[in-house]
Amino acid sequence: MKAAEQGDAEAQFSLGVCYFGGLGVEQSYTKAVKWYRKAAEQELAKSFSEAVKWLGKAAEQGSLEAQRKLRELNYY
Repeated sequence: MKAAEQGDAEAQFSLGVCYFGGLGVEQSYTKAVKWYRKAAEQELAKSFSEAVKWLGKAAEQGSLEAQRKLRELNYY
């Protein structure tokens, strides 16, 4: 639980599993969904960060499409 609360995505997912099945905690679908969602948000943030990193590399190499995408991201 401590690792999940500190933002560890794997621990968040595992805690969701525990709440879903009532494994070591009182079963709670609401809490299960909460922890599943937090884990998904963590993974989404990692994926987005990785995508931006690679777009940046492509933009540095002169890719106009990558440069355009980065400008769009900075707009939003």
